[in-house]
Amino acid sequence: MLTIGGYEVDLLATMPNGEQWLVQVCLDLTDPQTRQRELLALQDAHQERPQARCLLLALVIPSILAVPPVTKVKTWLLGEPS
Repeated sequence: MLTIGGYEVDLLATMPNGEQWLVQVCLDLTDPQTRQRELLALQDAHQERPQARCLLLALVIPSILAVPPVTKVKTWLLGEPS
């Protein structure tokens, strides 16, 4: 999904119950520029779709970022508690 602001969001998912999710997927959020790019894309898309829930999945997440909507891929896939 491309936002009006020109950011790309990896996935806009609509669940069977109508709930929508904006999902970004990233390998590593250690680099500040990467974090900013991924989070700005979600924020911009959320302005267009305020009812959608946001999720940023990454394999490597600095401990200071381990808060919603940022989630480790392993945690999300396996349903493990954070």
